[in-house]
Amino acid sequence: GAIERTSNFMAHGTLSVRIRQEDYRPFLLTLYALTCYAADSGNRYAPEDAWIPGGTPMQGGPYAWSAVVNSVLQPAMGLRWLLCYEEGNRDACHLQKAAPKHWFAAGEHIRVGNCPTRFGRLSWSTIAHGDRSWKVQIDFGSAFLGDLLIHIHAPDGRPLQHASAGALSGSAIRFTREELQGTKQLVLQVS
Repeated sequence: GAIERTSNFMAHGTLSVRIRQEDYRPFLLTLYALTCYAADSGNRYAPEDAWIPGGTPMQGGPYAWSAVVNSVLQPAMGLRWLLCYEEGNRDACHLQKAAPKHWFAAGEHIRVGNCPTRFGRLSWSTIAHGDRSWKVQIDFGSAFLGDLLIHIHAPDGRPLQHASAGALSGSAIRFTREELQGTKQLVLQVS
């Protein structure tokens, strides 16, 4: 109502909107800001609403604020989406959708093991052999029942030029569920 309140409840809502965008950088900035604010060394707990001017949880009547989630869970959820994001409106899963481009620089490795998704479990690694050369290996624990998009953000910002399998689209390699049918492992060379 007319009572002044501030809220960080919107922060994870903002993350959920920004992970859907083509440009991953606003998501990273929001995740960083949320981590600095909600999980700083003196806070560790994020109320949905806090009264102003004091701005502390449990100030005022108990009906005026409510606890959401422990503030360390929001950055953990953001990291999960950064590495493995499942679209809610269609059967598609994105790997490394918001991984920062310096993670793809020569000599860097990204490894995720036994990642649960609603389409099936998978493990993957991305190894950068150079600033424009990557090896991606994906192991499927069972049949994968959705489309799969593997994102690689080249340090120079240029779109991908070649993938040994799948369809290229900017910084992503796409596989349809039909293409993945019966596949236990994918090994890709990307440049």
